[in-house]
Amino acid sequence: MKKHLLIGLFLLGLFIYPIKAISGNTPEELYENLQKRLASGWNTWDTRSVLTHVFLPYGFAVDLNMMDTDGSRVRKFRIGDRVKGAPLLQPGPHSFDGAYTQMTIDWRGYKLQVESAAMGLKNVILIRPLTETKKGGRLVVIPESLWKRGNTLSVDSLGFTLASRDKVVEIKTSIEGKLLEKKGREFILSLDTPVAICCGENVGLDDAIAFINNRARDFINSNQKQFGANYDCYNAMQSVLAWDNIYDPGIRRVITPVNRIWSSEWFASEDFGGFTLFCWDTYFASMMLAVGNKELAYANAVEITKAITERGFVPNCFYSNNFKSRDRSQPPVGSLAVWTIYKQYQEKWFLELLYKELLTWNRWWSRNREDGGLLCLGSNPYEKVTYFRSEFDTDCHYGAVLESGLDNSPMYDGVPFNKQKHLLEQHDVGMSSLYIMDCDYLALIAEELGYKKDVIEFRKRAEYYRNNLAGLWDGKTGFYYNRSTRDLKFNYRTSPTCFFKMHII
Repeated sequence: MKKHLLIGLFLLGLFIYPIKAISGNTPEELYENLQKRLASGWNTWDTRSVLTHVFLPYGFAVDLNMMDTDGSRVRKFRIGDRVKGAPLLQPGPHSFDGAYTQMTIDWRGYKLQVESAAMGLKNVILIRPLTETKKGGRLVVIPESLWKRGNTLSVDSLGFTLASRDKVVEIKTSIEGKLLEKKGREFILSLDTPVAICCGENVGLDDAIAFINNRARDFINSNQKQFGANYDCYNAMQSVLAWDNIYDPGIRRVITPVNRIWSSEWFASEDFGGFTLFCWDTYFASMMLAVGNKELAYANAVEITKAITERGFVPNCFYSNNFKSRDRSQPPVGSLAVWTIYKQYQEKWFLELLYKELLTWNRWWSRNREDGGLLCLGSNPYEKVTYFRSEFDTDCHYGAVLESGLDNSPMYDGVPFNKQKHLLEQHDVGMSSLYIMDCDYLALIAEELGYKKDVIEFRKRAEYYRNNLAGLWDGKTGFYYNRSTRDLKFNYRTSPTCFFKMHII
């Protein structure tokens, strides 16, 4: 018996030692390494156009434009673009790592399918006209060095070479297709026949097509094997998220904004692009990403949490150029997202990295949004930081309603805004319920991390609001309703948020 115990302790020591060596890295260092792994390889990283294929971390890029016979040209391709004359894009499959992408384009009657397949330094971009397309269209292929990274670019008659300044990485690119014209570094090709852009390896058109098809088959088979009967649902979700996945050079982070149009219009620049993160949108996206990609789930949960304002709350929105909605937050679903992701991957450093901000945010709600024992929506004044137009929509009814995450909900029509308290004069069923949920999940997180005093604090706070929430029950109708803080009369507008109480019993 003693012999077996000693052997067991010896083997346990062998396992414990490397774990300690690994855990010597701080949560911050582990996250930095995760971001570096994410920001690598070929992908549709540039927020300004989904047809710009970028190689990270160097910022090599192959940008695709389209031209009509009259010389008209489209340079930006954005899903859902409503600008008059913008191309219509139908996004297809997109792996998170850029191994395979597919997009269908319709612009002025020119219809084509654009696919890409990547492996290491190699990336093949295949553009094929669809059968119903108009003739005479032109494709413009432009090699780029993005974000002022100081790369070198050389162009010849058959292609181009992108290289880092120290020549450690060099990617030669050839173009297969009907070349019509070459202007400087722009290659103009006919869209009447297929075009293959072969980065990192010189291959013919047939081999390029075979490589694309093989990568597409591998991608589809892998997802079908992993998700089985849920493949179609997962494939749709992955495509939406992956096409929104970008790298922002300003914050040097991989993130998944709400969409590319918002990101490239709000505080965007010609040189760097831009991004827009919304609070609970990003948390929900992180939970969706967690189904198939741990790193992206972590990245989005971390970036929106670390966007916490100077006053101690995660803002409703966070844009490039450091604009944040410093007057208001959004529903506190961060602990739900973080705990859900943690339960899937069981990496405690992830909890440790975000705990302080989640704790601060939770305390902010009770100190700044409580009125009469329950939470109300609010919007506070603050000294302007960026002088962006949204900084003038603060300390008002509109700003407070935006805190709900339900911007146009009629629940808040006609509800007075109290300028002294900076609050809507209405107890909110949904926000109060979500706050109780936040306390409950933070108690689980604190317990997991061994913060016993915090566990007591969260459970006590949850119980306080849970008891007060009973006052929003209307016995006559058998339903929970928002209630005026002036006269305690119910607001009988019905919303899904009226059901939220049922989830925190």
